[in-house]
Amino acid sequence: MRTIEQVVPAARLHANVAGRSLDRAYVVRRALDAKARRDAYELRHNSYLNSGYLDPRPDGLFSDSFDLLASSHTAVVYESERPVASVRVCFLSSGDIAAAPAGLTYPKEVGSLLAGLPKRPGKPQAIEVNRLVRSPVAENDQGLVFLLLRIAGYFALLEDVPLMVCCVRQNHVSFYRRIGCYKAGDLRPYHGVKFSTELLACPRKNYDEARATFPIMDPSAGPPDSFAGFMSGHPVRMPLHHEV
Repeated sequence: MRTIEQVVPAARLHANVAGRSLDRAYVVRRALDAKARRDAYELRHNSYLNSGYLDPRPDGLFSDSFDLLASSHTAVVYESERPVASVRVCFLSSGDIAAAPAGLTYPKEVGSLLAGLPKRPGKPQAIEVNRLVRSPVAENDQGLVFLLLRIAGYFALLEDVPLMVCCVRQNHVSFYRRIGCYKAGDLRPYHGVKFSTELLACPRKNYDEARATFPIMDPSAGPPDSFAGFMSGHPVRMPLHHEV
């Protein structure tokens, strides 16, 4: 498998973000209270609706059964107190592949990936990164994508998982390949929304290489206390500029 630098030079990926949002500081919260959860669900609804991937809902919110699971974790990004982006991480193990949308969409493929990983009693074998959305007013803010991936990566490092998976629309596949993902499943309709995805997988080795090459998405690249208070739901200020 090619290295990250062979796929795309780091400078090129950084150039895609430079001058857009690196000078901004965001506030990140784990969605533990009712307001943060509502902000996340409203962001999802507006993002998917704006792109034609969802029919409008009377309450303007989009959530699903995975949000009720203890193994699912959602975060919201705020700019000037306005919610602008959100991401969800679902933990997976071979004993319960239905704990994440990828397990329902790609049961055979996800099962095969997990079967090849070491057993980790009481701990997840993998995470799925999903519901990665930006507000329609921030849909061109590429810096937010890296920030959301940094947040998702924090959960991966916290549980020391050996694998990350994601279900990606075709127009985004090349980007994810640049950061270490490889194809693990063919195009098919994704759970809960009106678009199709490919299943991509990123082994820990690839992820570690990607975050070393692109510190903008590395949870450990900033100050040691970058995520202090995050897990308990406290707002955490998180700028982008110090990672590049």
